[in-house]
Amino acid sequence: MASPHVAGAAGLIKTLHPDWGPAAIRSAIMTTATPRDTRNSPILEFNGTKATPLEYGSGPLSPNSAMDPGPVYELSLYDYSGYLSNRHCRESMVERFVNPESTQKVPVPEII
Repeated sequence: MASPHVAGAAGLIKTLHPDWGPAAIRSAIMTTATPRDTRNSPILEFNGTKATPLEYGSGPLSPNSAMDPGPVYELSLYDYSGYLSNRHCRESMVERFVNPESTQKVPVPEII
C-alpha cells in the first residue's frame, strides 16, 4: 500500500517544484520521512523487536514535510555513470545508460 501513497506525494511535490527531477523528489521524500511510528515510538518488527533502517527503509512518509524539505540532492546522468563505473559495470552498459541514442563513446568519470 506504500506505492500509491509515495506516488501521490511525488506528484504533489512535482506540482509544487516542477523544476525538480526524480532524484530531488526522492531526496525530499526520503529525508523528511521519520523513523518513528504515529505514536512517536520506534518502529517495531512483527515480533515486537525494534526494526532497523534496512527493515523499515526511510520510515513513514511525511508528505507535508516533503513539500518543503530544505536541501535536496539532485543527481545527474554523470553521477549515475560514476556509480555504475564504481560498481564495475561494463563500459558498454554505462555508455548505453548515459547516452542510449549515441554510438560514440561517452566519457565515464574515474572513481578514485
